[in-house]
Amino acid sequence: MLCVCCAEEQGPEVVEIKLNSAFTGRAPPDEEPKLTPTQNAGFIVQRAATDFIALVDRGCISNNFGWTLDLMNETSLHIHALRSGSTPLQAYNSTASRGQELRVGDAIVAVDGRGGSAGELSEAIKARAQVELRVRRPMRFMCLTVRPASQPMGLQINYEETGSSLFIRSVGPGFISDSGLDIRAGDRIHSVSGVKGRPEALLKALRDETTLVLVLTRV
Repeated sequence: MLCVCCAEEQGPEVVEIKLNSAFTGRAPPDEEPKLTPTQNAGFIVQRAATDFIALVDRGCISNNFGWTLDLMNETSLHIHALRSGSTPLQAYNSTASRGQELRVGDAIVAVDGRGGSAGELSEAIKARAQVELRVRRPMRFMCLTVRPASQPMGLQINYEETGSSLFIRSVGPGFISDSGLDIRAGDRIHSVSGVKGRPEALLKALRDETTLVLVLTRV
């Protein structure tokens, strides 16, 4: 994994997760419903994706913007962390319209009106003191499943050790692909049955929990 401005370069951990899974019932998005193996659940959208433009000025290219970005998604930059204190991003956020502050979890999908690969977006940002960013606040959704007989989920997962989500690198043979469930490569898992925090805790919950309530985002 590569980071821009204020982070050291390091590679993401890659883990293949094999879980027993079967999908179950539908419930309001603010609740974690109680499920039984005979229910048939779906895809619950908690927040639609929205885009906005952010103009951020760091004065000169030797100054840090005040963020850490990861490049695990091929066509966007994920805001992994924001520095506290006086930074160009904090200055932008202090005057931004409500709902258009830059937040951890937001994705940068274009720089100065141009999209591209994550690497190209990163290079464009590094070359400029002032940038116009098209920022996407990802769709947030919930999926629910109860694990019955042994069948692998078929997810290959990347994560940043200091992060708080799991990036789905690919969906291979297993329950997800067999069921037609709409979980895709590029989605991020942020919570597993109420467990949040470091990737290791999320991975443990994926392995250990029988009833899985997954909260994910999609750019």
